[in-house]
Amino acid sequence: MTSRRIALHDGTLQMHCVTWGAPSAPPIVMLHGLRAYGQWFEEFAEAAATDFYLIAPDQRGRGSTDWANDARYDTDSYVADLLQLADNWPLQRFAIIGHSMGGTNAINFAARYPERVSALVIIDSSPDLNPLGLGRIARETSAMPPSFDSEAAARSYLRAYMWALPSEASARALPAHSLSRLAASFGDSIPPFFRLSRILRSDHGPRWRRSNVPPSSFVPATPTL
Repeated sequence: MTSRRIALHDGTLQMHCVTWGAPSAPPIVMLHGLRAYGQWFEEFAEAAATDFYLIAPDQRGRGSTDWANDARYDTDSYVADLLQLADNWPLQRFAIIGHSMGGTNAINFAARYPERVSALVIIDSSPDLNPLGLGRIARETSAMPPSFDSEAAARSYLRAYMWALPSEASARALPAHSLSRLAASFGDSIPPFFRLSRILRSDHGPRWRRSNVPPSSFVPATPTL
């Protein structure tokens, strides 16, 4: 695994990415969920790295990527980040794996730029989001503390409230500030639920149905989610 920081939007956002595999192999970009970060995919990526070049960004405001200067955490902004990442890497055409929020972002990207996407795998998301799941996410996000006093406190919160954790090696690799950001998900400048509501008001379903999207696979949520 290697790390790379890449400048987006004329240098106003520095995005941290982790990669596995050889750059000459077919590329896959992996987009994490609402309360995760790029290295979340480590176990899968290590197994797939013999055949693919895997890139996992920390999406804006997550992990070791910058907070957004414009304080925007909506689907359009995530899609714009992914386009900039692909252009600046550069990646002409690539597969996308998206989990949960990352699946929403992947669906929107593929609907807008189908010529850039070779394949699409969506996990725990769909073009039409389940209102029961959205309500649960809203409740959990609204209850999140704005900050943590220590890495131990953030780690304890994660273990109590998240359905899965990355490998211990991945968790240890996070600096303390990144772990706190992972647990809180959002910054202090906008209340968490307001940001979440902007994310959830996406029109990606109609966009998806209007577009010529690539071959795709949808993996449903497990009963424990």
